[in-house]
Amino acid sequence: MDPVDIPELTFDPAEFQLLLDQLDAENETISFLLKTHLFSEYHMDRLLADYLGEKREPVDRIDLRFAQKLSLIDSFALLPEECIRSLRALNKLRNRCVHTFNTRPTIEDVRQVASEIKAFVPRVNDTENVADFLKAYMFFLFGYFSAAKYDLKHK
Repeated sequence: MDPVDIPELTFDPAEFQLLLDQLDAENETISFLLKTHLFSEYHMDRLLADYLGEKREPVDRIDLRFAQKLSLIDSFALLPEECIRSLRALNKLRNRCVHTFNTRPTIEDVRQVASEIKAFVPRVNDTENVADFLKAYMFFLFGYFSAAKYDLKHK
C-alpha cells in the first residue's frame, strides 16, 4: 500500500481561537434555549400522541420536525393561538442560534419569544438573566400543555 500524503492544515488563527473560546466557555444561554426547545417538542409529541391515539402511527413514521408538529397542533386547535405564536418564535430563535456560529440568545430575544403570551410577560420583565427567564417560560408552557392534555381527556 502506498503512503498517503496528508496536506498540512491551514486555518485562520482568529477563527481557530474563536472555536476554542466557544468550546471552553460554559454557555448556559444556548443550553437553556436548547432545553426549552426540547422540552416543548417533547410535550408537543405527547400532545399529538394523545390526540391521534392509534391513528398516530403514520405521523410517527414520517419523522416530523418541530415546525411541522406545531402546524399540526395548530390545525387541530390543541393549543391557544398565542402559545402557537410563541412556540414558532422559540423555534425561529433556536434555529438562528444553532445555525449561526457564535450566536447566543439575548434577554431581548427570549423576551420577544415570550411576548406572544400576554399573561406571561408582566411576571418576568424584571429578570436580566436568560437562563432564569427561560426556566420561567418553560413552567408557563407546561401549564399550556397540561391544560391541553386535560381538555383532551375530558372531551
